[in-house]
Amino acid sequence: MVKNGDNLSLSFHTSERISLKTDLEGSRKPYVSFFSKNGELPVTDANILLQTSDDGGTRWHAILPIVQSISSLQNDEGYLGFKITVSDKVGNQRVVEFTDDGTYGEEFVAGLTQKDLEGDNDFITLNPSNFRARFDTKLPEIESINLLSSNPGTNPDYNNDESNSLLLRDKDTVSLEFVTSERISTSSDLSGNRKPEIHFIAADTELKVDNNDIKLQIDDSSGRKWIAHLKIDESVSILSNEQNYLGFKVKVLDKSGNERTIQFNDDGTSLTQVLPETPVTQTSNTSGNRALVDTKRPEIIEFALTSSNEGVNLDYPDSRMVRDGDTLTLSFKTTERISTKDDLEGSRKPNVSFFFGNEELPVDVNNITKQPGHQGETKWQAELEINGTLSHLKDKEGYLGFKISVLDKAGNERQVEFVDDETNLTQQILEGEGDYSTLNPSAYRARIDTKLPDVIELAFHSTNTGVNSEDFPNTIFARDNDTIHFSFKTSEEVDNQTDRYPEVRFLDGDSEFVAKLDQLCPLVMGKLGGKVGCL
Repeated sequence: MVKNGDNLSLSFHTSERISLKTDLEGSRKPYVSFFSKNGELPVTDANILLQTSDDGGTRWHAILPIVQSISSLQNDEGYLGFKITVSDKVGNQRVVEFTDDGTYGEEFVAGLTQKDLEGDNDFITLNPSNFRARFDTKLPEIESINLLSSNPGTNPDYNNDESNSLLLRDKDTVSLEFVTSERISTSSDLSGNRKPEIHFIAADTELKVDNNDIKLQIDDSSGRKWIAHLKIDESVSILSNEQNYLGFKVKVLDKSGNERTIQFNDDGTSLTQVLPETPVTQTSNTSGNRALVDTKRPEIIEFALTSSNEGVNLDYPDSRMVRDGDTLTLSFKTTERISTKDDLEGSRKPNVSFFFGNEELPVDVNNITKQPGHQGETKWQAELEINGTLSHLKDKEGYLGFKISVLDKAGNERQVEFVDDETNLTQQILEGEGDYSTLNPSAYRARIDTKLPDVIELAFHSTNTGVNSEDFPNTIFARDNDTIHFSFKTSEEVDNQTDRYPEVRFLDGDSEFVAKLDQLCPLVMGKLGGKVGCL
């Protein structure tokens, strides 16, 4: 095999000493020419030389430099024949010519054969090595490429009609399949001097693919279909906490040593070929895929707590109240689309749990949904129905904390945890989760109360001042048009909204007398801290 810059050498051995270019003013000097399909390629006199090991004048070699100035050989390939003309010292001339039919492989016919020349006898010149001469100045082409990812995730925000963005995160593998126009050199050829080289490109940084990770595709026997693998390592600064599209550069050499380098850059909008600047063959991206490295974790920007219970307790301001049968809702907003229970068989679904003390109250995945009216996947809500019959919630009151775990479409996970110490709801510092502050714009907390209020004290008073301590001790009296005042003190503040207003019923045998709403009023018992109703 010869390419531009190589020398093709033809060695030949004669039966006797032959004339030199210095004999008889060169009139009997040897002539050597090679022949391609496009014409004759004569060897200069200076390049027809005795072999250095010969002192008998019978061992020669002719050297043809393959250079770009030989236009008939450029950007082409094929086999060469040759013709040798020699004369002995007496002047007897011998002409030997070999032609090559250019056939090879399964279509091989004759290859390099000696031509019968008129006037020459039938002496057969031997070719002990059986080698033929093939020139190849045609650079290999990379006809097509295809990008692959070990990450099955997908994000519609980065896909369009023309291309899909393959997602990659730490420890994922990006693969580049490519098909060449001819068999190329491998790492086992010539001590690996002509092995293929692949780099992925992130911004201005080249990420070299290890030689052991550049292989022929399993189903290929032609030496033309290759695949290169690169494992994403977020410890590399350009890949740490970043979102970067990858370009790539591929260098291959054919078996002759002709080199072709292609490069594709991705500017965040499209993947475009930039090398060679004027390609002979435009490399096609068969799938249209691009590769997006995403090692940036999603953030939970803010959250809000709401309750189906509309009750308000002034003793616990900025608190959402929940009791048995109520629904507590945690709404939250993320910086990017997150994975859902429908993605990848739910392997990256969000998880939300509330905590009461050390007891976890997980939210069913079916109750973690997009907020009503939201078309994207960044606004979510998690609903927990309070089951006051659970032993750790029965007859209890206190504040709830919560924990949220979400994964983006690439699989990067973010966990946020808030703990309520009965004084404040505070974000916890979690190892490996950074210092991003999730906001609580409403400042509301969640308070559970399944404990029934108690009536601690009660008292009767009457507008009638009559007393009969002998017959009815500790008894107040009332008659027609008198008013009985009934006061009571509760263990906690009771609801004074209309639909939950305290109700007082007086019983007289089988009869009931219900106090009217406008006859009830809340009183504060000063330093005792209790609550009193009055009639």
